[in-house]
Amino acid sequence: MTGWRAWEAKFNSIPQYTIDVRDNDSHTYAVHFMCLFSTNPSAIPIIFPHGWPGSVFEFLPLLLHLREKYATPDALPYNIVVPHLIGFGFSSPPPLDKDFT
Repeated sequence: MTGWRAWEAKFNSIPQYTIDVRDNDSHTYAVHFMCLFSTNPSAIPIIFPHGWPGSVFEFLPLLLHLREKYATPDALPYNIVVPHLIGFGFSSPPPLDKDFT
C-alpha cells in the first residue's frame, strides 16, 4: 500500500474521538482528538495543541513512535491528547457571531 491509502491507514490506526465542549455563552463545539491513553494510574497527561496553520497530522509520527516504543497501554507513561482546535480539521467551525481568536 502506497500513497494516500498508506497514510490514511497510519492515521486511522491511532484512536480518535470527538467530545462536545460548551463555552461560557452556551455554544457547544465538537472537538476531535487523537490520543494514546495509558492504563497506568500514574501516567502523566500531555496535550499537544497544534498552531496555525497546522493540524494534528503534524503529530502522527510522534504518536506512531510512542505506540511502537510502548507496545502496551500499561507500559505507556503518558496520556497523550492531540486535539484539532475549534475551526480546524474535524472539529466544529468557530462561531460566526463573535470573535474567536
